[in-house]
Amino acid sequence: MQRQTPQRRAILSVVSAASSPLTAEQVYGAVTEAFPHLALTTVYRGLDAYVDAGLVRRSIYDDGVARYEIAAEHRHFLTCTRCKKSVPLSVCPFEQLEEQLVRETGFQISGHKMEFFGLCPDCAERNEREG
Repeated sequence: MQRQTPQRRAILSVVSAASSPLTAEQVYGAVTEAFPHLALTTVYRGLDAYVDAGLVRRSIYDDGVARYEIAAEHRHFLTCTRCKKSVPLSVCPFEQLEEQLVRETGFQISGHKMEFFGLCPDCAERNEREG
């Protein structure tokens, strides 16, 4: 990985502090508070470098937009298809299944991903009001 600039450290810090995956634009908005002349392309390059280094995970959502989170965390999400808010699940429903699959198949599983899509309570209420 290229050298760690203060801007890249800020990018990683923003992603690390987030409670849910962020878009590059969200990271950009947070980082430009400290570095107002930073270009969006610099944020994309920094995120790409962290993805390549295995520190950040990139997920493409159903809207086609990439979102980024720290790779070390094993989390699953409920994601609203309207406002794109993501809520982390408190448990992993696949841990026992993964262990069983390893025992039964001998497959070396390196990870899995699960995400539920739907409407959050606020958007569901708004949807009902709008008809």
